[in-house]
Amino acid sequence: MDCIIELDGQRKLGIQRLHELLISRFCFISGMKTLKGHPLVTFPDSRCCLSFENYQLLLDYLFQINREESDLSTEDNNLIRQEWIVIVDRRQDRWSSVKTILSFLVNYFPEPIYLVILLKPEGVLQRAIEYGYKSVLDGCEKFRLHICQSLSSLHEFIEPDFLTMDLGGSVHHNHDDWTNYRIEIERMKSSARVIAESLGDFGKCLRETELPNDVQTTEKVLEMQQHERDAIKEDFRISIRKGLQLLRQVRQTEESSNIDHQHPSPCSLQNIAAIERMIAQLQDTEKSFDTFWQKHRLRLMSCLELRRFEDEFRKLQNSFAKHMHRLEEQKIELGNSESSAARLALEHRDYRADAMTD
Repeated sequence: MDCIIELDGQRKLGIQRLHELLISRFCFISGMKTLKGHPLVTFPDSRCCLSFENYQLLLDYLFQINREESDLSTEDNNLIRQEWIVIVDRRQDRWSSVKTILSFLVNYFPEPIYLVILLKPEGVLQRAIEYGYKSVLDGCEKFRLHICQSLSSLHEFIEPDFLTMDLGGSVHHNHDDWTNYRIEIERMKSSARVIAESLGDFGKCLRETELPNDVQTTEKVLEMQQHERDAIKEDFRISIRKGLQLLRQVRQTEESSNIDHQHPSPCSLQNIAAIERMIAQLQDTEKSFDTFWQKHRLRLMSCLELRRFEDEFRKLQNSFAKHMHRLEEQKIELGNSESSAARLALEHRDYRADAMTD
């Protein structure tokens, strides 16, 4: 079943479609910020074309997860409200692509834009037709646009320490790895939501469980609910195990980049933090569920013991009534000789032993 990601609490995005958007490498947020605190978003030279609708979906998702991570830090939460610097790399592309992306930025961008930096097309033909697109560049009135002739020109605005390696910087950002890990994180989130829904339904069922009035029904209820509890516990074990495996993979990837003396991008470190946070939440939820289940099971076990006692008590009452009826129906015989009296005493003792056994 395709898990679903909610965007701004209204739109829904399937995991497969999300993967197609992310793997396109049309846009990414490395998590880096300039010295003045301006966050960076990059449209790399990927030669990829998206429709305006997909462009909106991709940006909404990237900015949503960026806000989710930033909200966990007071410092980042202040910075996220600052204007963004947009880097558009079109060195190996065409001016028609420049026109498209600038049109997209004019019509939609989730946050305020401080500056758009364009690395313009370098091809001989593209340089020849550059003048024909001057009106397009002059028409960007919603934000400041700076055109860079080369990477060295870009580095005059933004230091290489804040740029990814494809822009001549030192920040390591493997987009394929990041995309795969991000998809697995979303799958993990989806699994956690399914577990939460199961817990909610099961918890409601437990709270509304009426104590049965007989042993057989009580045993049946206990067995059924124990089975449901075991299934939920297995879901917890699977999700936590997958989370720990994913965490090891992401950490190994980051450790390998450190060995190569590359600076990991903050978004990769955010993936680690997100996985750790989900594992912790799952473990805390599991502990709370265990506590709740133990209390409920104790309640059912107490009920079962009570019903068994009531069963035994009813059997004793029936047995007592049976023996009393038998005694009342018998004629009292005292015996007319010593041997007869001894025989009757022995019969009475045996009968008393049988009655006590009952």
